[in-house]
Amino acid sequence: MHAARESSRRCAPGQVRSRGKANSGEIRPWGNPTPGKTDPGEKREESVPDRPATVALFDRTYEEALSLTEAARDYVAHQQRRDRDKLSGRAQLAASCESMRLTARMTQIMAWLLMQRAVHSGEISREEAAEQQWRLSGQRVCRQAEPYGGVRRADLPKRLNELLAQSLSLYERIARLDDLLDG
Repeated sequence: MHAARESSRRCAPGQVRSRGKANSGEIRPWGNPTPGKTDPGEKREESVPDRPATVALFDRTYEEALSLTEAARDYVAHQQRRDRDKLSGRAQLAASCESMRLTARMTQIMAWLLMQRAVHSGEISREEAAEQQWRLSGQRVCRQAEPYGGVRRADLPKRLNELLAQSLSLYERIARLDDLLDG
């Protein structure tokens, strides 16, 4: 039942489910606005041209982020407590802080990607997405690679370290893409 419910919510790569009062929730390709489906007085910017390579890269990045978010959720929900119980007091505190850093990274990444998805679908303009309030944030916390409290990486659980490394790498890639919005 869960798989059927999940598949009904996801769109195929390169597609987006329309949202908002002007759209009925139909699935359509990114960058292709639905003709005749805007409010009469609404001023809309032209959507991003349909660029298959860009859409494919975005799809892969989005799926990677979603998969990593699910892996982080599974770790925090099921394995973190068992791992933490094996650590010293200081390492337990560091592991808890690093789990929060992992969550913060994934939250920032997914928020940025969802904003870009709205741009690709024509729901908002590139100019609006480039406003500071919609940019990738939390860089002071999210870009820090060293564990909290001077604890060595080797003192943290292996799976947590793997997730931290993967999330930092993805965050850095998204930060580079976010920087392109300035140019």
